[in-house]
Amino acid sequence: MGTAASAGSAGLSATLGHPDHHYRSLMARYQMGDAEAFDALYTQLRQDLEGYLAVFAGGFDDDLLTEVLLTVHRARQSYNPRRPFEPWLMAIVHHVVGARVCVVTKTSRWGRARHDRR
Repeated sequence: MGTAASAGSAGLSATLGHPDHHYRSLMARYQMGDAEAFDALYTQLRQDLEGYLAVFAGGFDDDLLTEVLLTVHRARQSYNPRRPFEPWLMAIVHHVVGARVCVVTKTSRWGRARHDRR
């Protein structure tokens, strides 16, 4: 997971296709129910995060990307448009990826322990 650590410390700055203020504006409009802002944000984040997740999570997984985008949707009201967008997004990405790693690790350990008892 050395790749994940180095990708995480670099942030998304090289990956995001637009300046932070662009995403902040889209999020503010999205929070107010602007469907066009949602479409633009969804499309741009999907493109931006595909490569990042491939490096950070050790390979691209469409389910993981969907889970990140769904979490952004669910947490959208917690975002403050006066604050930078990238740290808020990265907290979500790290939380979702970390939760996935925990589930995979627990499942693997349980499966291995169960198999070892046979």
